Amino acid sequence: MLREQVLTRRFGTGLALGHVLRALETTVAVAQATAVHAPLAEACHVAWTAAQAEIGSGADQSVLIRWLESVSPPEPDTDQA
Repeated sequence: MLREQVLTRRFGTGLALGHVLRALETTVAVAQATAVHAPLAEACHVAWTAAQAEIGSGADQSVLIRWLESVSPPEPDTDQA
């Protein structure tokens, strides 16, 4: 997906964000039920839930990258002399 959707800026995988979020919710629930520490899965769940609230469940899952870019702090300027 990175090469075909993100790098080309096409953002159209055909898979809804809400479908991926449901799978992620299952993953987090299983981790919690089995006492597995999964901080990355939990952080992803928080981010995908926030994205769904803002851009909608039916949005293409690859649009999450655009959403993350819009909420992320700007990159530091490393070209300072």
